[in-house]
Amino acid sequence: MAKEVLRRAFLDLDLFHGGQADSVHGEFGPALGWCQPVNNQGQTTEDLVSDWIQNNHAEIVRIRDVLLAFTDPHLVAQGQALANYVLHDLVPAVTSAANDPSLTQVWLAERLANVGLLPMFGFPTRVRFLFHDRPGMAHEWPPERGVVDRDLDIAISQFAPRAETVKDGLIHTSVGVVDYQPQGNQVVEMPAPLGPARSIGFCRSCQAVDDSANPAPVCQVCGATAQDDPGYEIIQLSEPKGFRTWYGRTRDFEGLFEWTPRASRPKMGIAQLQGAQRANFEVWSDQATVFVVNDNNGYLFRFEKLLQGETWVVRDALAQVGVNNPPLAGGIPMEIRALASIKPTDVMVLGINNWPAGLVSTPTDLNCRAALYSFGFLLRCAAAAEACRRRFCCSGCAG
Repeated sequence: MAKEVLRRAFLDLDLFHGGQADSVHGEFGPALGWCQPVNNQGQTTEDLVSDWIQNNHAEIVRIRDVLLAFTDPHLVAQGQALANYVLHDLVPAVTSAANDPSLTQVWLAERLANVGLLPMFGFPTRVRFLFHDRPGMAHEWPPERGVVDRDLDIAISQFAPRAETVKDGLIHTSVGVVDYQPQGNQVVEMPAPLGPARSIGFCRSCQAVDDSANPAPVCQVCGATAQDDPGYEIIQLSEPKGFRTWYGRTRDFEGLFEWTPRASRPKMGIAQLQGAQRANFEVWSDQATVFVVNDNNGYLFRFEKLLQGETWVVRDALAQVGVNNPPLAGGIPMEIRALASIKPTDVMVLGINNWPAGLVSTPTDLNCRAALYSFGFLLRCAAAAEACRRRFCCSGCAG
């Protein structure tokens, strides 16, 4: 419904322009254009779309009714809530995504798909590059040479500092993060490639994540503290905008290369959920934020800025390729971060009400955690088979 309302507004307001075929999610222009003036009165795209929505209530109701035709009665009953969302919440949500510095997508529609406001068509588009050669001219953007690309969930492990990637018989070692963007016919390094920091409470004992605005000083699930081993820690997360090697420092692949600490399985933040009772289970489903975290086995990553450009590097990674005295910028504090993939998505949570006597039911026990993961993957396989039969998509298993 959100996409159709935006399409109608852009169509009636003559806001569609050419040159946006790279986004499969819709042609709503670049994200930067949403808050920029588009006429002599100084009105922005945001202003014009907001006015169109407020002045076309009947059309919004018609769009809603067409989309709800022949759907489940439970969904039909939410018709007024859907209309109210478009009238009061849609434009602020679009503005939030357009101005979100953690989102790297150029096109507005692609950003909206990544935050769940528009459908995500095709394969995931949260792609990050590992640059193993300095990019050339901007007309070859996104680059096809001198890069390896992976979805962010994988990139935070495979492209993490000190990680090695094999391509064309050579081993490329990631040394840090960078954000290359085209400007005119050149490609430049943009500031803040780590993106904004996000604080969470991260428990390595029970695997809980506290994503509240002010994470508690101790784990709210198992009571672990920073003094425990494994323990609980408040850490800063980053979703890097890109990764790079030290150009020219490669070596031949001879069958061996270094692995780095893997990222965690997807995790939700802790919350009190009121689920529906089904047999011996409590079932909850809604949209939630899911975290995949690479905390470097608890050591985190210590980033420092190079003297030239906007690259941030990790000294251990540079030493791995023989760069022992890197030209670092003085007076700029080190950034200590964990790498992360953070995304809102639809989630189903399944809780077991009563455990048979004699079975360990706490996730702090390794055997129990393994059994729960196995059950989660089994459930996912069953749900994926059902979703495939109904032509939906299902992926991921959170711990």
